[in-house]
Amino acid sequence: MSVQAEVLRSIEPAVDALATEILRNVEDDANWQPTDLVPDPTTDEGIAGIQTLKSEAAELSDQLVLVTAGNLITEEALPSYQTAFNRHIGLNDLTGVDETPWARWSRAWTAEEKRHGSVMGLWARFSGRINMRAIESTIQHLISNGFDVKTDNDPYEVLVFTSFQEQATLVSHKNVAKQAGQAGDTHLQKICDLVGTDEARHARFYKTAGRLVFRADPDGALVALANMMKKKISMPAQRMYDGSNSNLFTDFSEIAQQIGIYTSEKYVEIMELCNQYWNVEQLVPQSDAGRKAQDFVASLPDRYRKLAARKKPKDVPLSRFTWLATP
Repeated sequence: MSVQAEVLRSIEPAVDALATEILRNVEDDANWQPTDLVPDPTTDEGIAGIQTLKSEAAELSDQLVLVTAGNLITEEALPSYQTAFNRHIGLNDLTGVDETPWARWSRAWTAEEKRHGSVMGLWARFSGRINMRAIESTIQHLISNGFDVKTDNDPYEVLVFTSFQEQATLVSHKNVAKQAGQAGDTHLQKICDLVGTDEARHARFYKTAGRLVFRADPDGALVALANMMKKKISMPAQRMYDGSNSNLFTDFSEIAQQIGIYTSEKYVEIMELCNQYWNVEQLVPQSDAGRKAQDFVASLPDRYRKLAARKKPKDVPLSRFTWLATP
């Protein structure tokens, strides 16, 4: 058994307790479902509610609608993310019904995440602001195109990735919620706030599981962190395509940066947050590789902050996007 497999096996009891603490019971009254957050079109009251939702959405900027659409598409590519996680030995679910803590977590995490695209899709359909067929085509393309997490199937590296990525989606959804609320869209505000709260719980699981790995195998964990930072965190929707725009993800990212939803500065803040959470600078690696990795990741936030300060979002013509509904 490899060192990584031994470490992952050794922390399973703690992972099991952590997953139990973080996951929500499906039958719990506090556990939301997508239909709880949008009006019911089968009732007169619900039809009136849809009109209110549509009126609120009309006040949103095209840029905020585009970022919301991109976040929706990202959430709907969930099959790629579960597949990616399940490729990592020590974390994987070999039969599809394994009872290891990691396997149970991955299935329950996926089940919670599944609601995100569903509820955002319901809002999008009722809002009147989004070309749903273009969204659906983009989702189909994205899942077909696949997703390379760039971890080389290293389980330590995927824990770094998921810690970072869940924190990034938390930031993005919470910022959409904030701006939607400022524009008077209470429906989108509540939806994205709840989705962001889910992402916060999920980020806490991965960061805490990562901290267990850093404590058990600091050298291996530091090398994995340095490897992921050198490769840069690959955003899940990087291979999105709508059938016409081959630079769609880049354009979407520029809009998100432009209106302050997810920026280069936020990337640096997440990097710092993870370093602090894992006590990177206080670890005592025993190998040259571990010490070099520690020095590298400790110095990285300052280097990236200087780069972020020079990066200015590009002006992206909205005509490049097929996602907006035609007035």
